[in-house]
Amino acid sequence: KNIVIIGGGTGTFTLLAGLRKFPSNNTVVVSSADDGGSTGVLRRDLGVMPVGDIRQCLIGLSYTDDTIRDLFSYRFDRGALAGHTVGNIILAGLEKTTGTIEKAIAVAGTLLNVRGAVLPVTMSPTALSATYANGRKVSGEHNIDEPSHSRKSPITALSLAPSASANPRALEVLERADAIIFGPGDLFTSVLPNLLVRGIKERIAASRAKKIMI
Repeated sequence: KNIVIIGGGTGTFTLLAGLRKFPSNNTVVVSSADDGGSTGVLRRDLGVMPVGDIRQCLIGLSYTDDTIRDLFSYRFDRGALAGHTVGNIILAGLEKTTGTIEKAIAVAGTLLNVRGAVLPVTMSPTALSATYANGRKVSGEHNIDEPSHSRKSPITALSLAPSASANPRALEVLERADAIIFGPGDLFTSVLPNLLVRGIKERIAASRAKKIMI
């Protein structure tokens, strides 16, 4: 069975750990709007794609030994690299040396002995904005995920800038999917940003796959 997971982060990593027990072909479509933590720093300083969710999903699909998985997950806790994970730095370096995030993911996938695929929903970074019921507008995935303001006012709208087109490979796997899983993960910052990309929600709506929301 071809299973497509739309999400990212720790929730998707946990789901992949469970799916590893079954003979399914797993593909994860991740948002390109992440801008927090180590990912945000690398994105701003180097101009690379958001790599944090990609790294976690690659580890979730990895069949290598624990030492390599632990290396990709290791987070420095002091010095100039404090807050960065080794896997994020490797992916950023691979994007710079190979020229594209797709090639970077392919090389990292070989290092991690990945079975399945991880696809950014767009081939260029995007910025997420949220509008709240009280009229407040907040820009940046990290600011929405961990707001400095009160959470009492609910989110009423989300938008992406620029309004990027979908990664063609993401559209292809959605067309072939037997099941499409949304989550687990933050609804507004991990799942829904993928559906804002041109072509994604239309392809999902047209699909005869079983849709599962966690």
